[in-house]
Amino acid sequence: MRPNVIVNMQEYNPPSPENIDELLLDLIKYIAVDQSVDILIKTALMYYQFETIHPFSSGNGRVGRLLPALLLMKKGILSKGCLFISEYLYKHNDVCLDLFFGVQHFGNYMEWIKFFLQCIIDSSNQAIKRIKEAVDERSKIGKNLQRSVKFSGELSRICDFIETKPVFMINDLVDAFQISYNTASSRVDMLVEMNIVKKDNEQHRNRIFAAQKYIDIFMDSR
Repeated sequence: MRPNVIVNMQEYNPPSPENIDELLLDLIKYIAVDQSVDILIKTALMYYQFETIHPFSSGNGRVGRLLPALLLMKKGILSKGCLFISEYLYKHNDVCLDLFFGVQHFGNYMEWIKFFLQCIIDSSNQAIKRIKEAVDERSKIGKNLQRSVKFSGELSRICDFIETKPVFMINDLVDAFQISYNTASSRVDMLVEMNIVKKDNEQHRNRIFAAQKYIDIFMDSR
């Protein structure tokens, strides 16, 4: 949403700039202090409130979509930041904006909370599915590496690194493992031959490689 624009035929009225600091402080206090509200309901209210405060000139949506996972991690509900709600919210953007309007003008919190909880459920199921696919892919890679007896341990460690950085350059491995450029390059060539990674550009120098199967798992829109 943007100030002073018409969204879905409904006008969004942001708070006055001079009130933003106070509103953010109230939101922070609510998140930190009030323990009487279920954490998922609190997450739904936090997301709505942040988006309606709209504190920044740009990037409010991106920041807002990160906050639920951060709060759930802070409260120990999530161990990792693996809950991605953007896909669901983009898919149901019109409904989301209509519900924002309903809360702002009619106090219809219940419908918003129901919507957001369904967002959490669907996003969690998608995350579980993708994590399982990533684990299966890692298992396939492990079996593939066993065929390279001489360097299987070394290649396995490189694959562990690639899981955390699926788009990388040779120098990333040099820095991470304190090995020579030629050694790192030869190991990556092995992974290319095994179809574990692929070259992402055709440059002779500063080559970029990608673990495309991992990327496809997490980029796939279902």
